[in-house]
Amino acid sequence: MPEHTPADILIVDDVAANLELLSEMLKSRGHKVRAVPRWRIALKAASRRAPDLVLLDITMPEMDGYEVCRRFKADPALSEVPVMFISALDGTIDKVKAFAVGGVDYITKPFAFEEVEARVNTCLALARQRRALESQLKAIRALESTRDTLVQMIVHDMRSPLGAALAQLGVLELDLGRHLEGDARDTWQDLHAALSNLSQLVDGVLGVHQLENGQLLPERVMVDVATLIEGAVAQLSSVACLSNVELAVRPLGGRLEIAIDTGLIQRVIINLLDNAIRFAPDGSRVTLDAIGTDESVEVMVSDAGPGVPLDQRLAIFDKFGRVLGRGHSRTSIGLGLAFCRLAVEARPHHAARGRFGTHQAHREAARVDRLRLEPGGPPVRGPHQLGAQP
Repeated sequence: MPEHTPADILIVDDVAANLELLSEMLKSRGHKVRAVPRWRIALKAASRRAPDLVLLDITMPEMDGYEVCRRFKADPALSEVPVMFISALDGTIDKVKAFAVGGVDYITKPFAFEEVEARVNTCLALARQRRALESQLKAIRALESTRDTLVQMIVHDMRSPLGAALAQLGVLELDLGRHLEGDARDTWQDLHAALSNLSQLVDGVLGVHQLENGQLLPERVMVDVATLIEGAVAQLSSVACLSNVELAVRPLGGRLEIAIDTGLIQRVIINLLDNAIRFAPDGSRVTLDAIGTDESVEVMVSDAGPGVPLDQRLAIFDKFGRVLGRGHSRTSIGLGLAFCRLAVEARPHHAARGRFGTHQAHREAARVDRLRLEPGGPPVRGPHQLGAQP
């Protein structure tokens, strides 16, 4: 509603003289006014057609203005309508209570025309701005939804050709690997690494989208933690070798079974290891420790990379979060750690209960990522999400 457009204003006051005076004031400025003496009539009138503003007397018979305002705010169709209270100059207005029940302003009797006009115009302007922002937000969300749908379609269609390309590279390595030397060998390794990174990015985009939209359907089963870790390490052994990084595992002291979503949690561990390998210095070591107790198991991935400054540790869990690395250059983390956070914190159902965090270490490692898992009870199959302990 543009500023020059007359507003629909509902006045509620049990004193006829006040209704007449306020009505004449506001009508003289082109507003459409509905004046009613009782709260029941006001609610019925507002339900038939929501006003742009309500002027509500505090002191009325049967029910005071505070409670009437609560009734307005309890109605979804009227909850966003601004309410301005009317109070006698010598009366008592509980300003805290007035704002707590949803009021936006107040005017006092006897009415000063200039003040009433100024306060009414301000309330209407704020309401217009709020509606405009809501409309813009709705449009932005619609555009984001369209963008996300398009991205998911493109990324989904990329999976098959990427998988085929990686498979063909594997076949070529078996047939020609022993004949590749020098620059040819380096070129093959670079190509394999690039396609692997792209494949991980595709999986990351799909995984994050599914977690954000509650579309991932985990299956919680009993699994031996050592077996879970071995599977994760096996998938990244070649990546570590190509990066000239040693991948060391200090396994659990004994067997520990835990009820979790195997694929989802293993993917979290893989992302932690992959991130550590990517930022580990050439010739260094990435270590995976698993410490088990009767109630939980804690998986720790440590590396000797540059570490993450304290003020940037939350940013690394954002999608494509960028942190300041060595040489003061910004480095993108990608989607791996964002997936980890979403997987561990997903609600409301528990495929496992977990905590996740990162901190700086000293001596052997520059950074340690910790994943704490707690048994989630007996195995459950079905549409559940991995959830964090409350």
